[in-house]
Amino acid sequence: MNSIRKTAEKFIFACIIISCIIIPLDYLIPKYRSFWIKCEVFFAVIFTIEYFIRWYFSENKIKYPLTFFAVIDLLAILPSLLLLSNNFMLLRLFRIARFLRLLKLIRYNHYLYNSFNNIRNWFSGFRDEYQLDNLFNLFVLCILALVVGANLVYFTETEFASGTTPYTDYWKSYWHMVIVLISGIEDKEPASLPGKIEVTILLIAGVCVVGMITAEMVSILVRKFNRKGKAVLKPVNLRMENHIVILGYNSHLDYIIRQIYTAFRGRYYILCVFKNSDELMVSVPHIYKKVLVVKGKPLHPDILKHADIKRARSIIALSEETDLVSDNKTLMKAIAVNSVNPDVPVTIQLQNPESVKYNNVIKNADFVVSSSYMEKLISQGVLNPGVTEIYRSIMTFSPDSSEFYNIEISSQFCPETFNQAQKYFLENDESIIPAGVYRYCADTKKYKCKINPIAFKNECINGDFVLNPGDFLMVIAYFNPFFDRSRKKRKLKRPKKRDKTVRSYDISKNSSFKDLRNNSVVICNANKNLKNIVNELVYNSRNKKYEITIIIPDKEFWLENKDFHPDPAVSEYNFVYGDPGDPETLKNLNVQNFGAAVILADPRHGDVADAASTLVAMEIERLNPEIHTVMELINSVNREYINFDIINEVVCLGDITEKLIAQSCYHPGSMDVFDELLSSEKGTPQIFLPKIPYFLKNRTYKEIYTLMIENKKPYIPIGFVRGDEYFINPVFEKNDDLPVLSGENDRLIVIAYELRPDDFNI
Repeated sequence: MNSIRKTAEKFIFACIIISCIIIPLDYLIPKYRSFWIKCEVFFAVIFTIEYFIRWYFSENKIKYPLTFFAVIDLLAILPSLLLLSNNFMLLRLFRIARFLRLLKLIRYNHYLYNSFNNIRNWFSGFRDEYQLDNLFNLFVLCILALVVGANLVYFTETEFASGTTPYTDYWKSYWHMVIVLISGIEDKEPASLPGKIEVTILLIAGVCVVGMITAEMVSILVRKFNRKGKAVLKPVNLRMENHIVILGYNSHLDYIIRQIYTAFRGRYYILCVFKNSDELMVSVPHIYKKVLVVKGKPLHPDILKHADIKRARSIIALSEETDLVSDNKTLMKAIAVNSVNPDVPVTIQLQNPESVKYNNVIKNADFVVSSSYMEKLISQGVLNPGVTEIYRSIMTFSPDSSEFYNIEISSQFCPETFNQAQKYFLENDESIIPAGVYRYCADTKKYKCKINPIAFKNECINGDFVLNPGDFLMVIAYFNPFFDRSRKKRKLKRPKKRDKTVRSYDISKNSSFKDLRNNSVVICNANKNLKNIVNELVYNSRNKKYEITIIIPDKEFWLENKDFHPDPAVSEYNFVYGDPGDPETLKNLNVQNFGAAVILADPRHGDVADAASTLVAMEIERLNPEIHTVMELINSVNREYINFDIINEVVCLGDITEKLIAQSCYHPGSMDVFDELLSSEKGTPQIFLPKIPYFLKNRTYKEIYTLMIENKKPYIPIGFVRGDEYFINPVFEKNDDLPVLSGENDRLIVIAYELRPDDFNI
């Protein structure tokens, strides 16, 4: 229904423009008047149908004709209806009144704004790229020289020359002067000496002007050739607004741009500011049409002014280096932005978790320390096998995956309770799943998200969470419901089929979503993430005891880096020295009987650690095909080379960084949501993958979701798993056969605070 409405709006918008173009054509080309009248009849019928349709669907049908937009719609129709009647022939004198339909454009001001903004930015870029200002100045100089020279030589020849000369004819003197100035040839010689002197001076001036024009044209061509394949520089005179500014550069920039473009559906321009931004290469042409760059240091006041920080929609401050010292530079960028525009939301990428202590100092700031999220995500791969793919899908902005979005509780959408909101979207077959509520906290003066609010029993009335005006409903959806974009039904989101011939054994025995065979975990290598990974496994909310063994490849390196060591209070682990890629080391450790393996990137190998980690994972899988492997990846580009039939889960630092920055830019405050979901501490929500209870078997996903809503269970189903495939926010066409969840490999994907078998007893 919504897609039909959006398409109809675009059609009406086009009709308004075309019908207004026809009005002057009726005056200018009267011989086609019969055709213009037919067009007028067509548009009058269209606008009349639109008027009655809007009246029919209005909330108050009695008052609707007196509303502002209804009056405008009526004014757009009446002149056409009067002109079509023979009883009102005199009113043909008032045909110009048909221009009143331009008032209808007020209803579509967002289309006008976007079109005007795009045209303005395009023209500014065109003007700067082809140096139109310089060419215009040279053109004015040529015209001035032509007019002054032609008149000067004309009066000189008339006064001093005897008889008729080529310059004594006033209008011909202009043509002769064009020859002199542009071609540099004295085609017609003046007769008088003063005239000859003047023409000689003008000839030299013409050579100079033509040389300047030629140099300018060559400069434009050379500049255009040199900038081929590079991002467009922001014109000096262009004033941008409602754009996203990215300060700084690192290897994640290109993917961040893609994610932001997809998140905002290409509605807003992206401005990149860093030292060598003029060398930024275009990777995806249609995306980089919305990308401009400013060359300079992001801390310089003039550069920030040129970036139009005061009118920006959101700011991203990237960490340009991998060392911890870079946090100071990144924070200084945020401080500089805050001093210029304290109200703009800022996303700050940091390397050191300790730097987050400044979060209360910088206003409207979200801090992204991707290493912290990576530690939690690796741990989740062990606690909930396969869940890393689900998180990755939810973090990724793409047309065929679901993400978190916000819907304001307002007069247009005003369910009284969270349960009613769930029922509304379920009954209307919307691809939207309510997952939480954003509520303003007066103490912190920020919005706090309550994920799965049904579980807050002390805040629920009759088992339901009451919504207040001003709250925001956090939903899982394929795109933002507020965007003016047609909404399409999407079938189940399926990952690519994996080539099962790679392994000699049955792929189902190594499914990413299969439970661990036991709680024995081996961790290979040691880096700064090791400490928190061990803590997450030891202090997990389900009180499972994991037998943790750490393989240390270098004893001296281990002793030098005390910050890698788990907390002294943690004693539930053992460690051995040896090469984790050596089959003898693994056999001596009896890795054949372990349930899970975590392969961390070896910091001694730097940026090329991915190859070594992959080889270790493949060797462990060769010795124990039943083991569940979770590998840390440094470079997101290397993900495509990983064989997921062999290695179960890959957690990439770069991937997480890019996705979290885009999420924070789109949803300021979303870091708190992911921080809670990824934490395994008790009292925080998580994504669980429970098996289908026997009393819920042989039901579809929608039926199970409906039962949980009706019984107000503290679980929010967001999808299901079947074998080695997962389906988040599954949407089915009406003629599709809904899959029945009954097999041993079927699981639900739910958001919950804890799993209690009794809660599933419906």
